[in-house]
Amino acid sequence: MTSKQLKITNKIQSDERKKRSLWKFISWILKMLTPFRVAIGIFCLKISLLIVYSMLITNIDRLFNSECGYKCGYLLEKSPSFFNPLDWTLKMLSNHHENFYSVQLFLDTTFFAIILLYTFICILYGIVKIGINFFSFEIFRIRRRDTMPQALSIVSILMILMMFAFSMQLMSIAPMYVTFGDQKHQIIDTETVDKKYEACTLKQSTMNHEFTN
Repeated sequence: MTSKQLKITNKIQSDERKKRSLWKFISWILKMLTPFRVAIGIFCLKISLLIVYSMLITNIDRLFNSECGYKCGYLLEKSPSFFNPLDWTLKMLSNHHENFYSVQLFLDTTFFAIILLYTFICILYGIVKIGINFFSFEIFRIRRRDTMPQALSIVSILMILMMFAFSMQLMSIAPMYVTFGDQKHQIIDTETVDKKYEACTLKQSTMNHEFTN
C-alpha cells in the first residue's frame, strides 16, 4: 500500500470514528429525553393544531367576510373578524420593534423561526418514515448510512417544494403579521378634526398607492 492510499485509509477511518462519536452523543441526548417524550409530543401536537386552526379560521373568514369574493381571491378588505391565535401572538411580539436596542426586538423573529424549524423537522421526519413512494409502490428507503444518492436528491427537491408551499400559506397562517404587522395609519375626522389611528389593511394600501399615482 502506497503512502497516498494509506493517508486516504486513515482519513476514512477518522471520519468513521467522528460519525460514530456523533451518533453516540445523539443517542445519549435521546435517552436523556425519554422521560419527557410525552410532554414533548403534546407540545408538538399543540403547535400542529395551532397552525392548522390558524389556516382554517383565516380561510373561513375570507369565505364569509370578503366583500369582493372570488373576483379578488377572497381578499379581506378589513381586519379579520375571527380570532387567529398565531397571528395575534406574532403581532403582540412585534410591538417592540421601535426599541432597536431592546432584546424584545427579536421575540417575533425567534417565534417565527421556531415555527419554520418545527415545520421543516416534521416534513423531514415524514419523508424518512414513509420513504419515497410512487402510487404506494416503494422506490427508495431513507436509512441512516444506507441511502442511495438518487433518494437524497429527491428528498432535497421535496423539501424545497414543501417549504415553498408552506411559505405560500403564510398569508393564511398569519395574514396581519406578514402584511403590515402592528403598523397603523393616521386618519382625520372631518367633523371633529381629531386624529385617529387604524390598523393598516390591503385595501387602504391599494387606495394610498392609487392616490400617489
